[in-house]
Amino acid sequence: MKLKIAAILLFGSLLFAGNNDPKILLNQVKQKLNRVNDYTAEILIKIDVDFLKVDDTKARVFFKQPDRFKMEAEGFAMIPRASLNFSPLRLLQQEFLSVYIKSDTLDSYKVDVIKLIPVTEDAKMILASLWIDPIHFNVLKIEVSTRDKGTFNIHFRYGKQIQYGLPDSARILFDVSRSRMPHFSFGQKKKKGALKGRVEIIYSHYQINKGLDDRIFEEETEEELD
Repeated sequence: MKLKIAAILLFGSLLFAGNNDPKILLNQVKQKLNRVNDYTAEILIKIDVDFLKVDDTKARVFFKQPDRFKMEAEGFAMIPRASLNFSPLRLLQQEFLSVYIKSDTLDSYKVDVIKLIPVTEDAKMILASLWIDPIHFNVLKIEVSTRDKGTFNIHFRYGKQIQYGLPDSARILFDVSRSRMPHFSFGQKKKKGALKGRVEIIYSHYQINKGLDDRIFEEETEEELD
C-alpha cells in the first residue's frame, strides 16, 4: 500500500519530465561504475556527532564486484564497516521504479534529479533521490530514507578517479532514531529522540582493477545498510 501511494504521488512528476528517460541515464551510471572490478584505497574518516567527540581515523578499504567489501582499521568500531560501502551501484542493483523529477544545479554542476521507489514491500529503502551529472554520469548526491535506520544524505566530490566514478571524498549527513542504532557503542546511556551527525571520508591512493584475491574477504561478514 505504501508503495502504491508513493507511486501515485510521484506520477505527477512524469507530466513535467518531457522526454527524459531515467532508465537511460541510470544505465549510463551503472555502465561507468561497472568498469571497476575491484579497488583498494586509503581513507581518512572524520566523525562529528552531537554528543560525542571521535578522533579522526585512518583505514584501508577493499572492494570487489559484485558486492564484496572489507575495511581494515585497528580499534575502530564507531561505524559498521558495511556503512562505508555506500556506492550508488548498490542502490541501482535493487529492483525499483525510477522517475525523472527535474533538471537542477548542484555545486555549479547541471544535474538531473531522479527518484527511486522500491517495488518490493519488504525493501529496507523507502525512497531514494539521486542528483546525477548527465555529462560525466557521476552521482553527486544521494538522499535515502530507510524503514529502520533513518535518513542519510551523501554528497560526493570527484577528482583523479572521475573516469571510474570513484570519489575523492564523501560527506554523509544522517538523522537516525537513537533507539535504532544497535551498531553504535558510545559507552553512554541511551537517549530518546533523533541522533544527527556528519561523517566525512577522504579517499587517497586508489589501486583499481589489480585483481584482488577472494581470500582477502573471507573473514569479513558484511552488514547490510540498504
